[in-house]
Amino acid sequence: MASVIMVGMFSCKKGDTGPAGKTGPAGPDSVSTSAWIPLSMKDSTINSSTYYFQEIPAPAITQRILDSGIILSYLQYIDPTTGTNIFNASEAVNVTYSVGNVEVLSSGVDWTGVFDFRYVIVPGTLTIGNSIGSGPAKGLTKSELQNMNYNDVQKLLGNKSVTQ
Repeated sequence: MASVIMVGMFSCKKGDTGPAGKTGPAGPDSVSTSAWIPLSMKDSTINSSTYYFQEIPAPAITQRILDSGIILSYLQYIDPTTGTNIFNASEAVNVTYSVGNVEVLSSGVDWTGVFDFRYVIVPGTLTIGNSIGSGPAKGLTKSELQNMNYNDVQKLLGNKSVTQ
């Protein structure tokens, strides 16, 4: 698979203009995304069951993001007949997030060399009804955003923020 092995972050929105026309760091409502990261899973046996996991450093995942933002995750594979296919990671793996880290877990199936993984961080403020109160996903619930397909997320957040 032709993939870029990089955990650098890209931002779709730059911060406010600083002194002498220089651009500052990403603003608080900036959507960021990881590069496509090839899965390279390790195995572990628990109670006679085999699990495969991969820990991915994710410095952009902060406590604030965990408390009030949304993190979306996707898997990509290249099919020689249909091209690039992207789908929600939850359809094949379990994904958990912690400050600075993403863990991808698969029960019984090693997806090494099959899928590339990407996460998208959507900052925002959750309102009482569990909808996003600010940012590009304003008005959507966490569930609505997490269940959107990749193409719809691209349209919502802008193609630059989650490009292939």
